[in-house]
Amino acid sequence: MRVDRPIEPIAPVRGAFTTHANYLLAFATLACGDFNSTPPDIYRGCRRRIESSGCLPEARSASTNLDHEQVHTSLRHAWATELLMAMTGRLTDQDELVRLANNWLAVQTYYVTYHATQAVAVSAGMTRPQQHAATQKLFCAMWADKPRGLAPWTLAVDAAGCRNVPPSVTLDPDVHPWSLCTASSAWSLAAKALRTTRDESVRDAVRVARENKKKAARKAWRAAEDVRLASGKRPRSTPQFPMPRLTTAERAVVSDKERAATLVDYLYRLRINTNYEDSAMFTDGPTAPAESTRVRRCFGILAGTTLLLCEMAIMRQLGKTQVVSWAEDWAHANVPDGVDAGIRPRLDVLREFRDAT
Repeated sequence: MRVDRPIEPIAPVRGAFTTHANYLLAFATLACGDFNSTPPDIYRGCRRRIESSGCLPEARSASTNLDHEQVHTSLRHAWATELLMAMTGRLTDQDELVRLANNWLAVQTYYVTYHATQAVAVSAGMTRPQQHAATQKLFCAMWADKPRGLAPWTLAVDAAGCRNVPPSVTLDPDVHPWSLCTASSAWSLAAKALRTTRDESVRDAVRVARENKKKAARKAWRAAEDVRLASGKRPRSTPQFPMPRLTTAERAVVSDKERAATLVDYLYRLRINTNYEDSAMFTDGPTAPAESTRVRRCFGILAGTTLLLCEMAIMRQLGKTQVVSWAEDWAHANVPDGVDAGIRPRLDVLREFRDAT
């Protein structure tokens, strides 16, 4: 009998899927409150949270110096990517295809956040960042660097711990990534997702620091040897330079230099994993169709609510009329008639935004 896949997925693949599916559910739960709500209700509730959070920039007077076309271009990229995500879900409910689609949704959710962040930056008068690291740093500066309460966007983990956790919430640092995700445990799970994301960055930075320490040792030996040769001494054989370890103090310096990890860094981690390092996670990890369907919904919630936050921030900068006009024109030209997907479920919510300009 032909078997397309093992009845029980390989343990590491299953473990990775269960971990990240739970992290995604935690972030989506923090973003929308009620995971089972309809998109319009999710967006309305999210809009109210955003308006009362103090996260939106102060309204600015009209300025001809802003690059409106670049803001529009970045928004169109984000909207197009979001629509691709939504249409993928509408085209198939077959488990095998949903699993495969989730690999792409991981990548696309990151790029929605990437383009939306750049649109906000340009609307605030900044030059559009050209690199992933610069965009991720901007995301952190926009939402997480100040004491604010708008999870999951304002959550961040740095060397000192997790920022912007409400006083009423007690984080469990030992929460297992497979723990049941509830409205309460979502905070601990999201914090763990960010902590492990930052830990990966610190490990990479430690590796680079060790390599640099090795290069410095080789360079110092060479400089000393040049002095010896200049004094007429015989040349020595070049020694081996093993990879050095960092001292506790050196490791602490490296860790302290790594910036805080936020939602965009976690999404970038998923993008790298699914593109390069663990491409089987979403295809071979699930054991039931409902698991893949829930992951797909998490990606959709995170993309849509992140866009809403960024759209509202841009409306504060460019005015509600401009952004709503762009959104309506784009929806009319690109979202098929009768399809309530992509930006369309947000249009009424954007129109309801209390424009401060």
